Amino acid sequence: PVTYLVDGKQYLTVAVGWGGAWGTSNKNTEHVYPGRIYTFALGENQPAPVLNSPTPKVLIEGEVTATEQQIAQGAALMGNNCAVCHGDAGDGGGNIPDLAYSSKAMHQNIQKIVREGMLESVGMPNLGNKLTAEEVELIQQYIFAKAKALQTSVAQKSDG
Repeated sequence: PVTYLVDGKQYLTVAVGWGGAWGTSNKNTEHVYPGRIYTFALGENQPAPVLNSPTPKVLIEGEVTATEQQIAQGAALMGNNCAVCHGDAGDGGGNIPDLAYSSKAMHQNIQKIVREGMLESVGMPNLGNKLTAEEVELIQQYIFAKAKALQTSVAQKSDG
């Protein structure tokens, strides 16, 4: 929490729910971004905001066109370049996006995001000087393969 003054009015801002260091390594939520940030003006009496329901996590459905060897290369590239922030594909939620649960739009723009810095303003570094377009494609193929394997595993558990 933090308190501060703006034009003589004191405010209190607090992050609640999922997040912090614990949220980056303990991914036990069924929702995307379940945390919230609240700001209160001290001495004010305002109703609580209407909360939207959290967005449920849905595994990405992408076409797997890579060979097993290429998928293994993508797994290694993800482990060396992405996992420190995102974790392994499909391991859950937390406060850093799990790429197996990312949107189709994210995957359609993956080259711009990873290699051109499209999301630098929200903390995603530009890795254009570190990863080639082909390497990003291998990472994406690994993510698609992992999501497909998780979907298959869930389907088998619900059938059994």
